[in-house]
Amino acid sequence: MNAYDIIIGTKLEIEIPEYLKKIPSQASSYISQLLDVADEKNITIAAPISEGRYKYLSTGLNIIVYFLNQRQELMHFNATVKEYKKTGHLETFEALITSEFTKIQRRMNYRLDAVLECKYTPVDDHLLTKGKPEFKEISSNDFKTAFTKNISGSGLCLIMDNSVDSGMMSDISIDLEGMGQIRVLAQVIRSTKLENNKHEVGMNFAYISSQDSSTLTKFIYQKQRLMLKNNSLLKK
Repeated sequence: MNAYDIIIGTKLEIEIPEYLKKIPSQASSYISQLLDVADEKNITIAAPISEGRYKYLSTGLNIIVYFLNQRQELMHFNATVKEYKKTGHLETFEALITSEFTKIQRRMNYRLDAVLECKYTPVDDHLLTKGKPEFKEISSNDFKTAFTKNISGSGLCLIMDNSVDSGMMSDISIDLEGMGQIRVLAQVIRSTKLENNKHEVGMNFAYISSQDSSTLTKFIYQKQRLMLKNNSLLKK
């Protein structure tokens, strides 16, 4: 895959690893657009915008470019800024692609290693027979605390203090850190006792709303992007 495979006008997201390295609290992500393709490795992009303002990219600056391909797969590549141009009111940058195009994993079964606090309580199996089960009001005293080992769009692995039976259904509230909480019904598919008397419990989602599924996907995607940025910084 090369620059000719990106449709002119495609929305781009520009990451600037150098900014994150120097000032972690500073925004390092900006919105841009592909304006032209000179050849397989040379492209013209619109000046990135953040909070309504154009962002100047200095010559020689290394950037990471994210975009969705025609199959709606999330891709990224590294590039180096070559030149700034201004034509009328249009501000653009020439960039040289310096890496292969890589697809970012966003499948439902991608498992993200993450420690997230969860509250859970056993519920009746008959909720499975409902197309859209209603979550009941449950006293906070009835919920127990556990932590995820990993999570995906279709299930999670919990570290619990107590053992559970295969097939058991649970009502689980998951804290997605700064993105709020989601609530799911999940069914135990395996349970393994660990050396510290805790239990590793694998569960599949029996029900998750479309809104919570979207929030979870966004959370996993953002964590993946953060890992990509950190890996890029480590290589410098």
